[in-house]
Amino acid sequence: PPPTISSARAQSVCGLMTVEDGDVTTTQQTNAKQFIKKLMDTRVRVTVTDGRLIIGDLWCLDNFKNFILLDVKEATVAEDGSHRHRPLGPLVMVPGKHVTKVEALKPCIEQSAEELGIER
Repeated sequence: PPPTISSARAQSVCGLMTVEDGDVTTTQQTNAKQFIKKLMDTRVRVTVTDGRLIIGDLWCLDNFKNFILLDVKEATVAEDGSHRHRPLGPLVMVPGKHVTKVEALKPCIEQSAEELGIER
């Protein structure tokens, strides 16, 4: 069977679905996959389970939901609200099991949804 995108992951990536866990139709999976393809080479911010923010250009998403990012920085927010950035390297893999949220700029999301004819 083809790889699937979980409802929680698809919802956090593109905000297109509001479905219960595990209750994703084939059409929704196809829409989510097409949407992710439209976001390739877009700057994204990935939040991981330990609270860090990984920022880079979305280059690849594999069958295990691992995100491959280009030109990557890590951002942390201190208790006083200040941000610290440090470079992580030109190519970084973020394990899918640690991804809690993926964000892109609103214009990129709206353009991708419009190109696919998906109502938000």
